[in-house]
Amino acid sequence: MSVSVTFNGTIIEDEGDRLAAEAGAEDNNVSSLPLAIDAELSTAITADGVGTPTVNATYFPTFAEKDGIVSITGATGTASAFFSDSNGALLNGTDSGLTTDNGTKIYLYTSPSDGRVVYGIAQSSPGSITSGSLVFTIVLQGTFDASGNLTGNFFIKQYQPIENPLTGQVDDNDIVHLTSGSLFVSATQ
Repeated sequence: MSVSVTFNGTIIEDEGDRLAAEAGAEDNNVSSLPLAIDAELSTAITADGVGTPTVNATYFPTFAEKDGIVSITGATGTASAFFSDSNGALLNGTDSGLTTDNGTKIYLYTSPSDGRVVYGIAQSSPGSITSGSLVFTIVLQGTFDASGNLTGNFFIKQYQPIENPLTGQVDDNDIVHLTSGSLFVSATQ
């Protein structure tokens, strides 16, 4: 039996809303990351030598959480999940399709020390995860459902603003997306 990974939705992090999700809002904002996720992220950042930017504490960091966004089925043993490209290779400077508010491209890198962490790093061209400026991170947390299938929760921590071509809008409808095909979740057993 082959292992199958299915996405069950979208996660939306609203950088304009530093508070937890508002009633009726479409975003998945939360006021902070769970302690275990924050510790996992901090450990990966330190191990990988990724510098965190000085943030504007009035606006950043912002956080989002989406539970059950990924389902992994068909594993006959212990499965592990990680961020990858479409071929199952770790991300190493994949263009996200996003830019910072000053126009610098954001490239995706899977953490070498923790495949469940992906970095969005602003750089003039893809290079090393230790160069450039960290804009956001995404963390994948695997949990098992009642049937023993692995499900995944996503957590986002955003450190800097991302350019939005819809100027003058500050609401939940000014959404930008990662380029289709730039971020995958792969599983092994």
